[in-house]
Amino acid sequence: GQIARCAVEFDVDVVLAPTHFVGDPGFDGWFEIDRQGCECLRVALDVEGGRTIAIDYLLVTRLTDLSDVAFRSHLVDGLAEIPFDNLWLRISTSKADTGPLSAQRFVRALAGFHNLGVPIVLDYMGGLTGEALLSMNVASGLAHGLGERSSFTTSGWDTLPKERNDSEEIRGRAKRITLTGCGKSFALHELEVLLSAHGAKSALLPSDRAALPNGVEDLLNDPRRFNAFEAEKRLDAIKRTPTAFRPVAFAERRMKEVTATAKKAARLNPKSEVAEERGVDVAKLRQRLVKHHQTLEKLQGTYEGLAQERLERGDVIRGIGGIRQSKCVQQSELQ
Repeated sequence: GQIARCAVEFDVDVVLAPTHFVGDPGFDGWFEIDRQGCECLRVALDVEGGRTIAIDYLLVTRLTDLSDVAFRSHLVDGLAEIPFDNLWLRISTSKADTGPLSAQRFVRALAGFHNLGVPIVLDYMGGLTGEALLSMNVASGLAHGLGERSSFTTSGWDTLPKERNDSEEIRGRAKRITLTGCGKSFALHELEVLLSAHGAKSALLPSDRAALPNGVEDLLNDPRRFNAFEAEKRLDAIKRTPTAFRPVAFAERRMKEVTATAKKAARLNPKSEVAEERGVDVAKLRQRLVKHHQTLEKLQGTYEGLAQERLERGDVIRGIGGIRQSKCVQQSELQ
């Protein structure tokens, strides 16, 4: 009732239904409670005069659980019985969930939600994986931060944070920059080292002057602007591609480009003095880049197979723009 009254008072368009992590090992009843909560929220909104206010449902689960057909069917059946407009999926993954097997699990698991007939928004999902899932037509949109909040894990979700001594310095998260050209993000100090190598700027950074009007200086001084520019550019490229052609275009063109760029990155030779100054182990950095390139080569073949699978099945989903937007977003676009 409080949620409904607040939503009506402030004339909002969409309310996010309160939900929980359904993989809680200590309690397996959250899904049923959340379903009832969503139904009660719909009733409360209608009673308070908010019949036109939509409800978005957030489902928080793990990729390993979602890959289980019986578990996924239970979720889909339960969601089909409650009133909501957009489905948000916040899927917990581990660092190992970046290879071919996880790519297959993601695409096939998300395709299982299409019978609900509602747009699917992937929460905490960005980077190359987000691009892939949009391109494979298993998602309608993404929600993530600028250089952060692009993945989610429930590892240690029930562990209390370590108490901080009042004398300790408060430090924010390290700034990260996503180089969509090679499908990987770097901490700011790592990127500075990488860009010190001969030919690194031309190999890794976009040639579009609008991305970096003043060159690398813009990248280092305002990484969030660069992250936003790059993310929007990749989404625009997907939207411009006809829905039926997106899987093949991503697998055969985008993955080919990103794999080639990652190979160039792995061959760069950063300056040792810059690495020493920034405290970066060049050998370990190069090792990570080589492993990243190898993973991308395997992923390219996986996505080619998935694209063919999607093409043969004729699977489509609502366009990215099909998600209901708030009034403030619509007004800002008009202005």
